[in-house]
Amino acid sequence: MLFHFRTGKISSPQILLGILILAAIFLETWNISKAPVEEWDEARRGINAISMINRGDYLHYYFLDQPDGFVNKPPLATWLISISFRLFGYNALALRLHSVVATIIFFFFSIKIIRLYKDLRFTMIAFSILITIKGIIGFHVGRTGDTDSLLVLFITAAIYYFLKYWDFDDKKSIYFSMIFAGLAFYSKGLAMMLMAPGMLGVIAFSWKRKKLFNKHVLLSMALFIAIVASWYLLAVIGGKSSATDGKGVENLWQGLWQVDGVTRFFSRSFEGGYNPWFLFHVLDSYYNIWNYILYIGVVFFVVQWLRKKRISNIHGSRLFQISALLTAGLALILMLSYNKHRWYLAPGYLFLSAITAYFIEYLVMKKKWVIYLFIGLVGVTFTKRVVELSRNDTSIKNFLNDHVTQIHAADKILVTTEVRQNYILPFIFLNPGKAGLMKDQEIIPPEMNAIVLTSKNIPGTVTGQLSGYKLVVNNNDPNRE
Repeated sequence: MLFHFRTGKISSPQILLGILILAAIFLETWNISKAPVEEWDEARRGINAISMINRGDYLHYYFLDQPDGFVNKPPLATWLISISFRLFGYNALALRLHSVVATIIFFFFSIKIIRLYKDLRFTMIAFSILITIKGIIGFHVGRTGDTDSLLVLFITAAIYYFLKYWDFDDKKSIYFSMIFAGLAFYSKGLAMMLMAPGMLGVIAFSWKRKKLFNKHVLLSMALFIAIVASWYLLAVIGGKSSATDGKGVENLWQGLWQVDGVTRFFSRSFEGGYNPWFLFHVLDSYYNIWNYILYIGVVFFVVQWLRKKRISNIHGSRLFQISALLTAGLALILMLSYNKHRWYLAPGYLFLSAITAYFIEYLVMKKKWVIYLFIGLVGVTFTKRVVELSRNDTSIKNFLNDHVTQIHAADKILVTTEVRQNYILPFIFLNPGKAGLMKDQEIIPPEMNAIVLTSKNIPGTVTGQLSGYKLVVNNNDPNRE
């Protein structure tokens, strides 16, 4: 429970935690519908979802009217975007709605994990750090229409229920843990394994043979396997294969393992290659100023451990051990992988925040005034995030809105292959049922009232230009018979 009612009153720490939750929701939703569509994954998911709706095919990915071999992950996020588009129309808010909801629920599970082991004061310290970093409420996770918000939510929920089973003997929780692990698979495929090394460490450092080998674990594992197998049936047996995009895969199931698994993990040239300083670069950019406090805290804890000195607030602390093991396991798998992106660290930010909070709590125990310094830092980072999230680039939106009447009246709205995806999606938002890809050397019939977004020189009337792209009208008479 987040709040405990004893005498009919809510305590001051509970009120403060409630304010922090509202602050988190504010940051997550502030300006969410106005921020421009991001290139690559967010735009791609939106285009895939529109293609699913237009074609009525919810098992395979299409980029407009062409099979899309770029995407190999299970389609839960794309299904949710499709539902949002159906319910709320074609717009940026509908594109991101699943991420917003998932992130808010993730915050509640974060609090629940911490509250399993620590008091409200510690919870507020850790939660204050978590909501003010860019790694959660930011690009590719909480504020864009990607898969990572769902992944982070379901991994965190799976860990919460596993801990309730492992440490608190709640037998039914192991079933919920495996269900959420299955949903994490449906969100981003093999990325659900990011926290697996750390979880193995949690089990090994608190070994309980009877907890691991019993009917509840076996039945829950069977449930997880059934969830994964359902995607195998849909991807392989349920229909035709997707395009390979030159990667030599026959269907989404094979692509999941070959491209998102073997190639991504082992290939030196797949997506940028190996960077030995990857974790430090990510923490410097996405953990805000808290990364410096984290580094100092880790060094302090290690030195005290080597000197065999007891630190009262972490000695024997289960949450500190869990957080250290989970973040170390995640760091290990990211260091071993040749290809990774900065948002891959997202499932670990909760536990990094907990480790940072332990050091801050220790300092507060030594010097009471440190809490005021901490509150000041929270205020500064929160304000900075509001300012960052308030910035908009409306050039694409304004450009397209200037031509909305022409676009709505078109028989077909087309893009050429070189157009960036964050230009394509806002373009087809305006007439999604008529969207298509114009192939090289394709000639548009003169009787078709078509509008093309392109940087190429093609026949027609140029009605507008932006950042090297042109709107070319094939038939500029919207009142034709």
